[in-house]
Amino acid sequence: MDETFKSFILGLTRVKRVIRCQIASDDGVFSTSLFCHDSFFIQNALYDNRIYHLYEKNDHADLPALIDLNPYVESGEPFSIKEQLFERVIDKLLGNEELANEEIDHFSS
Repeated sequence: MDETFKSFILGLTRVKRVIRCQIASDDGVFSTSLFCHDSFFIQNALYDNRIYHLYEKNDHADLPALIDLNPYVESGEPFSIKEQLFERVIDKLLGNEELANEEIDHFSS
């Protein structure tokens, strides 16, 4: 293996944090991984985690767009909810349970 490529790949294993966002559909799984260190390395993958794009990014301003994999454009104001409520809502959604009105009221329409 080329030494430059080898050091680059090994560098990705020594990052402080990796953030991965995924969308699963009938067409397969699309994921974006951000390898966070002094700069960011972005990996886009489709199907079986085969890398089809890997590049470095130094500008933090573009990161929200890179991890937004939602195909639908959303508008509205950001909001905060307590972690306990968030966990309870996620557990219910994963279990296909209906949310109670007091849980729904914390989310904008």
